[in-house]
Amino acid sequence: MFKDIARLALETTTTNQTAALASLVRIRGSSPRHSGARMLIWPDGRFIGTIGGGTLEWRVIEHARQALSEGQSRLTNYVFDTHGGPDSVGLCGGSVDVYIDVKLRQFAEVSQAVLQALERGESVALASIVGEGQAAPQQDDIYLLVWPDGRAFGSLGGGPLEKQVLEEAQAALDERKSRFVKIDLQDVAVHIDILQPDPVLLIIGAGHIAQPLAMIGDMLGMRVYVVDDRDEWANRGRFPTAAEIAVVGYEPIHEILDPIPFPMTPATSVVITTWGYDLPAMEQAIQQNPAYIGLVASPTKARELFKRLRASGFPDNLIRKVRTPAGLDVGAESPAEIAVSILAEILSVTRGGTAQALHEVRGQRIQALFEQPPVAR
Repeated sequence: MFKDIARLALETTTTNQTAALASLVRIRGSSPRHSGARMLIWPDGRFIGTIGGGTLEWRVIEHARQALSEGQSRLTNYVFDTHGGPDSVGLCGGSVDVYIDVKLRQFAEVSQAVLQALERGESVALASIVGEGQAAPQQDDIYLLVWPDGRAFGSLGGGPLEKQVLEEAQAALDERKSRFVKIDLQDVAVHIDILQPDPVLLIIGAGHIAQPLAMIGDMLGMRVYVVDDRDEWANRGRFPTAAEIAVVGYEPIHEILDPIPFPMTPATSVVITTWGYDLPAMEQAIQQNPAYIGLVASPTKARELFKRLRASGFPDNLIRKVRTPAGLDVGAESPAEIAVSILAEILSVTRGGTAQALHEVRGQRIQALFEQPPVAR
């Protein structure tokens, strides 16, 4: 969604139109959307993107139109009051801070650099000054783009503030996690959003599990690549939603697999589900740096394959990158169910989830209700 917002921001400024950028920069408690969610809002009320829908979104659109008419950016806190007060925007029980920027040109300039970086497969941190004290920032330079190697684009005016923000952006990139920070020395609030290339799902082996993997992966917004050594299996008829399909050579007697023609980067999740060339596929995957490697295999088969990797000289720290049996324990049996369990594990790994049931992770307040005696009516 960032790409859509960025492209439209560029188009809007290029054609000298006016619009406001609403960004969700801080969350306390529960919220319908994550930090970094954005909307682009025009003076007539048109918008693209979402920061949560419902009353929150309606009120932000109203405030963005006011901010545009006044020519003044603003930082506003919205509360999800469970008692449904007049200022409540929902019943989630938390609150969010939304920064509405009416000076779109600098964001558009930085966005162009972001789009170019993502196209090259690079992760970047977008730092935005969103507040001074309790108000919107007064300075003009509020966006800074930072790369993991320390390069930067844009400006926050230089000086100690920019130096501190650069350090915070590097820490956020190391954690791969967005953050909201207060620079106490100058009473400045900064939102740092980690932006990463589109996630890639690389399926090695075009068998029965691969089909629902490819279909559901595409539904999740992943760029799906399918690899097999048989063109009657790896083809557009069986994988209509795949971004790319490749047929590679495999020589089974000596277990020689031709190089897989897709890079395995930190944005790539690899699922190995072949008819017989799991070992050379793993050898190629563990020597690269994908976010996830899953092997569809029984524990007995996986143990034998791992022994052979060890005997070939692969160190344990590389072999341990492979998750097998791939997927979460959801009682899956059919190919589609197995695909769901694997993709759930991929989301958990790449998003930092716990893979526990949500009612166990976030349901304590609900459970507490049943530990109290019923209220007499």
